[in-house]
Amino acid sequence: MRSVTRPRIVAALAGLLVAIGAVSLSVFVPQQDGGDHGSLAPLPPGPPKMQAVEATIESVSLGELKARSRVVFVGTVVAEGGSEGIGVAGPPESGGELTVHRVRFSVERTLRGEDVRELDVIVPDISELDGFEIGERYLVFSENRAFGDGRVSGQSPTGYYQGSFRAIGDNARNDRTAESLSINELASELRRNPQ
Repeated sequence: MRSVTRPRIVAALAGLLVAIGAVSLSVFVPQQDGGDHGSLAPLPPGPPKMQAVEATIESVSLGELKARSRVVFVGTVVAEGGSEGIGVAGPPESGGELTVHRVRFSVERTLRGEDVRELDVIVPDISELDGFEIGERYLVFSENRAFGDGRVSGQSPTGYYQGSFRAIGDNARNDRTAESLSINELASELRRNPQ
């Protein structure tokens, strides 16, 4: 079996995500309740793994982000955890395992949801879906999800990379979708239209 390099996997997945638009990852089940997002386990040590899994991500509009997200916050990434196994990737004989990792934020401002000082979000280890960088500030739309038949659960960016906006001052921009918005205007809108 030939080894596939990370850049080739990332390129292949990026092409696949652009070419096919609206199939959700089947192992990631959105939860309807708000969940206890303030008490996730500590971040595991080690770097995340790259998964060689074919998947596409559903397209989520800005309106859907606002409607679906139970938690919306502005925070700075303070840590990124190692991979946590959530199930088998492919046929059982393949021995491959699907994994996720947690990204910890120091929360500056909560626009929707419970006020917390820190919050972990869970991201699948499939290409660079999160795009989060330690020390950077983000506006994050998130929803509660159970991964791997509920073995790992907690907040996850709504639409994965689509729910993550780099924040500079009052401005937030998603570099992949080119959506931009004002954090203060969003806060006012969410106060007028609470969930």
